[in-house]
Amino acid sequence: MIGCIGMGKSFLKKGLSMILAIALLIDALLGITLYMVVRIARNTAYEVVVKSNESMLERMDQTLTNLENVCYVMAYSSAVQSILTDKEVTFPLVDYHKPVRTSFAVAFACSPAIIGIGLYDNELTYLLSSGNNLFGVEPLPEDCYRISTPQYHVVEQDKATALLLVYPIYRDSRVDSVIKVKIGYLAITIGDGLLKELVEQSDHVEDTLIAFTDQQGNMIYSNQPVEEDSFRHRMASGDSISSVIQHTGWQLHSIISNRSISDNMKPVVIIIGIIVALLLVLFFWLKHFFNKQIILPLNDLQQFMAKNSDIHQRLTPQSKPNNEMCMVMDVLNEMLDKIEKSSEEVLASQTRMLHEKTAQQQMEIIAYRNQVNPHFLYNTFDCIRGIAYMHNAMEIVVISQSLSSMFHYAVKGGNFVTIEEELQYMQSYATIIGYRFDGRITILDHIDPGLYQCMVIRMLLQPLVENAVLHGLEHVVGKGYVHVWAHENNNLLTIRIVDNGVGASPQKIAELNAQVEAMQHMEVSEAPNQSGVGITNIARRLFLHYGSDASLRFFTEESQGMAVEIKLPVIRKESSACIE
Repeated sequence: MIGCIGMGKSFLKKGLSMILAIALLIDALLGITLYMVVRIARNTAYEVVVKSNESMLERMDQTLTNLENVCYVMAYSSAVQSILTDKEVTFPLVDYHKPVRTSFAVAFACSPAIIGIGLYDNELTYLLSSGNNLFGVEPLPEDCYRISTPQYHVVEQDKATALLLVYPIYRDSRVDSVIKVKIGYLAITIGDGLLKELVEQSDHVEDTLIAFTDQQGNMIYSNQPVEEDSFRHRMASGDSISSVIQHTGWQLHSIISNRSISDNMKPVVIIIGIIVALLLVLFFWLKHFFNKQIILPLNDLQQFMAKNSDIHQRLTPQSKPNNEMCMVMDVLNEMLDKIEKSSEEVLASQTRMLHEKTAQQQMEIIAYRNQVNPHFLYNTFDCIRGIAYMHNAMEIVVISQSLSSMFHYAVKGGNFVTIEEELQYMQSYATIIGYRFDGRITILDHIDPGLYQCMVIRMLLQPLVENAVLHGLEHVVGKGYVHVWAHENNNLLTIRIVDNGVGASPQKIAELNAQVEAMQHMEVSEAPNQSGVGITNIARRLFLHYGSDASLRFFTEESQGMAVEIKLPVIRKESSACIE
């Protein structure tokens, strides 16, 4: 007992260590979960920013394509071509060429991004303008002279950033066969509201910094106020996504805000932190609880039991009534009481078994003694059959032979026989009945030979057939028949014995079936001890051998005979070695 208590303390300490290990494992899993959640959140934000950039680039491409198409229509309109190619045109042109003004108005209407249009000749000299022309009446910068395709520029003017599209104009090849002769320029001023509108319409992550830079990396526009140095530092941190705008060569940058992700993850971090803290508090509480409520009382119990090792004495430790050790003492005392009571029951059971064994031995002695009687009866039947044969009384020979066979079958062998053996026994009885009633009663067998090797309990058919003869046919005038049928279905053997006798009333049938039911539920000690083989005897033997798998029921209609039906499991002879 003391060793078990020591093992209990060791087990409790191991249990506490296991709880700590589990708590630490859960903490580690929560940490890994937090890390994975942050990674997933960052990847999700990255995917949203990528899609937002693609959407802005697509809209930017559509806007610039539309802008260049508008410039193409203006550049190759007849009004602009005539101004730039007609040598006799005089200045000023304000009232001279109104179609050009009309062309400019159409351009403003077709592209809301345009805030100013300027027309210049091949020498970069100002000719005409409309709206907020960036250079006014000043000529274009000299570096524009070298361009041959539309070029976009960023111009700082009055502490503001303006976007400029310089569009070269060539002589219309449909008028002049000379190709690629530059005759002037269109200077299209684009408001920075274009970039602001693109950013505002994008579905970007909150607090994401979106900026446009030119070919040299200078910032053109950003949706947040940011210094150049801070912008370049954040670009170098690896949290940015950059894309090139095809028409301009500029770049679109989206920088994911760590603060935004942190703010979104703050509730998750707080919850996981609370769980970790609760787990640690729970561990220390469990450690204190087990130490106070279990380990210390077990120490007291060990010391007490070392002084009181006699288990036949009741344990009465000097402790507080509410101490856990006292509770253990109560359980141990209860266990000792149960052991004492069980010992008395075992002793009584052994005494009862001894008496039953003595009674069984006495019954065996009586059985051995009664075995002498059958030998005398066999010899008597043989003597009768011999005398009858000498006097040529063949009826007596047949009857004595049938009686001898029936008696030998009834007292020899085990509890189970084949249906074929039962039918032979029934035929011996039918022979005797045939002589007794002078052929008025006939017993007919309709059983398929394929069922002959099915096993049933001994003396099952003959008592039921005898019951049909004595109670159904004996007082019937005219021919009487007893039919025996059997069939197999779903591994269940059904046997029906039907006669054409007087039958019985419904009340009698109910009484018989109730009697059969009572025999099935009768305790072993209440079972009848007579040696008869009546209906109740058959019902009882069916229940003892088959349990609830077998049944015996009576059926009838008054003045139409009676039927008895037996159902029991199918057992073949080859598989019945262990049923005895």
